[in-house]
Amino acid sequence: TPIKSQLLDKGMIAGIGNIYANEICFEVSLNPNHPARFISRNKWDEIIRATQRILKKAIKQGGTTIRSYTSSLGVTGLFQQELNVHSREHEDCHNCNETIVKTFIKGRGTYYCPNCQKEKPLMVAITGNIGSGKSTVTNYLSKMNYPTISCDEVNSRLLNLTSTKEVLSRIFECKPNEVTKDLIRERIYQDKMIKKQVEETLHQLIWKEIDSFYHQQKTQMVFVEVPLLFETDWYKRFDCNILVTSSKDNIIKRLKTKRKMSEEDIISVLENQQEDSQKIELADILLKNDSDLKSLKISIEKALNSIVKLLPKDEQNGL
Repeated sequence: TPIKSQLLDKGMIAGIGNIYANEICFEVSLNPNHPARFISRNKWDEIIRATQRILKKAIKQGGTTIRSYTSSLGVTGLFQQELNVHSREHEDCHNCNETIVKTFIKGRGTYYCPNCQKEKPLMVAITGNIGSGKSTVTNYLSKMNYPTISCDEVNSRLLNLTSTKEVLSRIFECKPNEVTKDLIRERIYQDKMIKKQVEETLHQLIWKEIDSFYHQQKTQMVFVEVPLLFETDWYKRFDCNILVTSSKDNIIKRLKTKRKMSEEDIISVLENQQEDSQKIELADILLKNDSDLKSLKISIEKALNSIVKLLPKDEQNGL
């Protein structure tokens, strides 16, 4: 369902009329045709806050009077003077001077700014436990020419930078050249407070890299491999979360072969990771990787098709 229609659905929330749905979409810079399914949790929080602001302001001003209407109390609504897009077809946007356009979504007149509310690429996260095959999925998507970025690779690159070592050295109270991966590993296991500081620092730097990468892309989907997606609050930042799962036996078999890990070490790592059953509840798409590579690729392509079908038609044509 387009986000505009979802906002008008009284089964979800009552009190949002057509005018206010248009204004809410503008307030949060969302194209009214954007699929409601592919909106991050953080963006939904933004929508809720914008809805509260707009409705409170409209109520205070007596509502919105588009035509010759006066309430039963003789009050003429003044909020129409605050409208950013509704009923302003062919007028300039207050933010960017682009011309406001009008279209119809499920029969409802819809006004929006094609610049402020242009479609952005979907930001899609790929996650899964160690050995599940999330990197295989990411690599396959990259071969299909989708923009991809890996948090682990970004983290490794950052740890080689002098600027990162300088920041971490202040946490560890040592010299920058003494900051190594072994030291980081040792200190974060010894001290929970230091672990928290290091993770907060690195997560902030990693997200900055991801955000920069994302805003450079012009395609319809950008994929980010995030190992600890559900262990942190990062799952709230993405428009769609893909979880790759695999049986314990298959994971052990893969890691023994590819990484030469002992079964004891593999089990120890898995025990420290969140159970798939908990992650499934938060995931949007599930990819089961318990067969061969060919089967996994078919599952990936089916998942991509399920996303494409829900994108606005203009976006589908661009894929």
